[in-house]
Amino acid sequence: MSRSWKKAAFLLLAAALGALLLTASAGAEDVFYGYTKNQAAVYSAMSADAKTKTTIPAFTVVRMNQKGAKYLRLEDGTYLLAQDVGIFTVNSAGGKIVYWLKDQTMYATGNPNHPLQTKVPANTAISPLHIMVDYYLVEWDGVYGFVPRKEAKEPPKAQEVAAVYTVLDATTTFFRVPLKGAEADFSLPGERAMILNRKAGEFYALEWNRQVYYVPEMQVKSLGTAVKAKAEEGYADESITLWDFPDPDRAQAVGAVKQGSICAMNYGMNGYVQVTFGGVTGFAEESAFTYPGGNGRDRYYLFLNKATRELTVYKANRKGERTDEAVLRVVVAIGKLTTPTPSGIFTLSSRERWHYFGPSYAPYAVTYTKDRYIHGPLYTAKRESAIVTSRLADFGKMATGGCVRTPYDEVQWIYFHCPSGTKLEIVNGVKAEETSPAAPEETPVPTAVPQPTAAPKPTATPRPSVQVVVHPQSP
Repeated sequence: MSRSWKKAAFLLLAAALGALLLTASAGAEDVFYGYTKNQAAVYSAMSADAKTKTTIPAFTVVRMNQKGAKYLRLEDGTYLLAQDVGIFTVNSAGGKIVYWLKDQTMYATGNPNHPLQTKVPANTAISPLHIMVDYYLVEWDGVYGFVPRKEAKEPPKAQEVAAVYTVLDATTTFFRVPLKGAEADFSLPGERAMILNRKAGEFYALEWNRQVYYVPEMQVKSLGTAVKAKAEEGYADESITLWDFPDPDRAQAVGAVKQGSICAMNYGMNGYVQVTFGGVTGFAEESAFTYPGGNGRDRYYLFLNKATRELTVYKANRKGERTDEAVLRVVVAIGKLTTPTPSGIFTLSSRERWHYFGPSYAPYAVTYTKDRYIHGPLYTAKRESAIVTSRLADFGKMATGGCVRTPYDEVQWIYFHCPSGTKLEIVNGVKAEETSPAAPEETPVPTAVPQPTAAPKPTATPRPSVQVVVHPQSP
């Protein structure tokens, strides 16, 4: 190979390595903030030969998501020279909400010598992005900037109070923050009954269209005493209509609770409970829901085959004996060889919405013997977004400390439908059909069987789906 060809090959290799190192130096994507030290050119790529797209004025706060030795990438995919930008050292604001009694000038650098044209209006709730010494970094009207922390105030937090039944109408004003002088957000188009049981200062708090709003106390007139619901949560075995009033003579439908869903509820009246589902708040008949521990009518019998890791729920007769009518089958995780799931016939007893095993939590835990539970998947915290996805592969395996770990939707159904006293039979390898179900009674058990269906869950939380009667192995 001639010397000129060797030189050309070397230059090409050096260029490729340079590009690779430049890309690698950019690092992982993250969000950070800085300000332009002077009028800064914006480039279309990380290259000295890249075309200049525009310029950014001096002392402008910029938000970036990639940091390199020479270039910084803005959120729109364009680049600034690192030498043109001062990077802020900031701390998280922790999701707090603040406001100011007077209009607040925004600053570019946390320095009063660099004011921006934008101001945050008085009595406007802001969730700061970060904290930098004596300033909050905020976004307002599409502009990033700093506002002094000294005069910032935090609105009062809502606290539970005695429940009030009231009717809100077009004269009722809804606010985003519980502040006097705050800007009103919207008013109702017509009358709606409400049970209010949380207050923040002189405002009642309520949920509407998936948002929390505040209504001045002076606009709320008590029309009756609300009572506590049977439970904090109810299970919808079928679609349940939501009404605008807990009064069948004047009520109109405003929505519905989807079959298989769980609804939170606190108070009710006249045989109705107030619930919120799909962003719609309304009243539903209290008797339409199934509450933790069953509806008092249907009986069940649980059968676990440890050889196949299959848990089956059968209908039971009035004596609690198993019939041959299967309601649900699901593959579960059972105890390891060192911590086996015991065999025998057990009785379901106490139940917990969340049980702490340390360091994990499990939802819908039902005790079947001392320190042994039927429970759901593992979570790092008591919230559905904190599921330990790596442990979902345990279903169908010997992986627990003796408990029967069950997929989320199925264990939720068991938690709500199988009362204390329900029998759980655990065998080493006998198939359920080889045992003798109870003979039918003269008075047959009602054939209407609640069918568990998947309740709506955050899409970011992977979960096995409910599979009824015919159930292949869960993930």
